Order: sequence, then C-alpha cells, then structure tokens
Amino acid sequence: MDKDTREMLKKLIRYDGIMLLLVLAVSLIAFREYTIILTCALLLAFLNFLLNTAIIVLTMRAPSRALLIVVGTVARIGGTAVLAVLLCKVNFGNLLAFIIGYGLHYIAVIIYAMAKGRQKNKKEVVK
Repeated sequence: MDKDTREMLKKLIRYDGIMLLLVLAVSLIAFREYTIILTCALLLAFLNFLLNTAIIVLTMRAPSRALLIVVGTVARIGGTAVLAVLLCKVNFGNLLAFIIGYGLHYIAVIIYAMAKGRQKNKKEVVK
C-alpha cells in the first residue's frame, strides 16, 4: 500500500474508534440490548472497507486480477446481507441497530474526507 492509503486507513481507524466509543457510551445508557449489534456492525463496516481497499490496491498492481474486484464485492456484500437477514429474523429492532451501526462507519469516512479537504485548502492558501 502506498503512503496515502496507509495514512487514510490510520485516520479512519482513529475516527471509527471515536465512533465506537460514542456508540458504546450512548448504547450502554439508552439501548443496552443493541450494544453488541451496533458495535459488531461498525466493526464489520470497517472490515469491509479494509478488505475493499486491499483488493483494489492488489488489482491496481496486477490489472489481470480485475475479476477479483467483482468477486470480492459480491462476497463482502453477500456476507453482510446474510448477517443482516439473520439478525432481522430474530428481531426487527436488531436490523435497525445493524443498519445504524454500519452507517456510522460512513459518517467516519465523511469526517475524514472533510478533514482532508480542509487540510488541502490550507495548503493551497499558503502557496
């Protein structure tokens, strides 16, 4: 992985860690029965993002492995969907908690992108 990708993953780990601490604090106070599901969903979303990043980096180095992107995407989405369906069968509230937890990772991605944009703007102003 190149320097920028490693930097992005380190910062996303930090942002997801902050999200995880917030989720734990709020869910332990208000939604105890969904704490594990929220936590697992957030971790699964980050794991999916990490796997996607690794697959794309591998494919960029060896374009002949482009099929790997499709297979990896189908496998990641399929696994996540199966887990969501299994949770939904138990309790519909579990599915909602899973979707919220999974979506929190994307909030961390948006925060990273906004911080990166601000950093880029500051560099342009200095020039």
